[in-house]
Amino acid sequence: SGSLPRARQILASWDADRKIIAALSLGIAYLFLVAYALFISNACTYLAGALGKRRFFLVKTGFLLAWAQFPAALLDAIENAALIRLLLGDGQDLYARMAWGCAGIKFTLVGAGLAYMVLGFLTAKIFPTGADQGISN
Repeated sequence: SGSLPRARQILASWDADRKIIAALSLGIAYLFLVAYALFISNACTYLAGALGKRRFFLVKTGFLLAWAQFPAALLDAIENAALIRLLLGDGQDLYARMAWGCAGIKFTLVGAGLAYMVLGFLTAKIFPTGADQGISN
């Protein structure tokens, strides 16, 4: 929501069952953040290695985005913790702003990693080189 008044408005519109579902989904999200960070990181690393040395910029970008998934997961964990505090009724605007800020940076990093996966795969398929082993076949 980005602000405490908006967060309070959203929470006030939920009944007890919706709040329980939200809390459960936040707990499950902690497991999911590890899975997506590892998956995207491994995929970016694999594609960077498979794209070969002739595509230096794409290789370096892939390794950078692979490492960026771990700060993204950390930001996701911080976001979830802030959302849990809001869900439990902590009335600090800091938590609403923290959740919003962490989510924005997280989605940027994860989105860039996913875009690299798609573009890296397409690049290897459309413009294969001898170094693109395993992707172009």
